[in-house]
Amino acid sequence: MKLVINLFLLTSILFAACKKNEEHNDSGQVVIRGTNRLIVSVMHHTWAVTNADLFLKNNAVEFPGTDTLLYNWKKTSDISGIAVFDNLFEGNYFLYAKGFDQVFGANVIGASPAVLNSSTLTNNEIYVTLYVTE
Repeated sequence: MKLVINLFLLTSILFAACKKNEEHNDSGQVVIRGTNRLIVSVMHHTWAVTNADLFLKNNAVEFPGTDTLLYNWKKTSDISGIAVFDNLFEGNYFLYAKGFDQVFGANVIGASPAVLNSSTLTNNEIYVTLYVTE
């Protein structure tokens, strides 16, 4: 009897230790994330644009427009003009950026497609330079 109890306890411990770290949304559904990273460099002429707002739309092959509510993700470029979108799946995306170029002294905007697939990704990353203009 003691052997059965020990086996039961050992089995219970093993099952508890094997629990996966799952993330759930507000509805209780498991969140599945991609493994790709999109690194965007926002440039105006030859210099980086800091604090530009970048918007990313998935499943898009043409410019969705300037309504930022149509986009799935938002990031802000850092002091080097870089913004990073993580946990993406392969597919067609569209980038839209708007900001203020402090060097030039003007509002700037720009848009560009970003295709993530086996031919564009290197080590699950893609680097895109997004040129913006007045």
